Amino acid sequence: LKDANPSLGSVTVVGYDADVMAPARVYVWDADSTDTPDDGIVVASSVDGAVGNWILLWDSPTLPATIYGVAPGHEANLSALVSYASVVGSFGLATPPCVFFPAGTYTSNTSFSTSKTLVFDKSVKFTRATFSCPSVEVIGKNTSYIADFTFPSGNSFEAHSSWFRTN
Repeated sequence: LKDANPSLGSVTVVGYDADVMAPARVYVWDADSTDTPDDGIVVASSVDGAVGNWILLWDSPTLPATIYGVAPGHEANLSALVSYASVVGSFGLATPPCVFFPAGTYTSNTSFSTSKTLVFDKSVKFTRATFSCPSVEVIGKNTSYIADFTFPSGNSFEAHSSWFRTN
């Protein structure tokens, strides 16, 4: 994508890299974008003289973590994933309010704070990370912990102990 000529106007990306399976997606060129590139929703061009950014067009309220290359064992962009802007592009495109994490064991040992709703496959485990977020959803019935969470005060969300780390 970074090497695509902005004059194309739009580009369909069919993957992320050989190690992470990401869904096909469409980016549009926004010559007036001043957003900070994050290599997920906003991607800078490496074409000489290009001014602007590639902006992800995503029509679902849930963004797969794999759009940022985040999957078990591939967590370098986790911070960018949980902190992407709510609105991007010169045309004010609203970004998905939810982030989905695919199954597997993640090894990040950082505390993350996000305004996004986090959606986890039932088999996700963050063995050392802590998330501060407004709410959490689990797809399927989980049988073990998922991660440690803190919720902003005043949140009516009911926490279930099986989602929390026990060791």
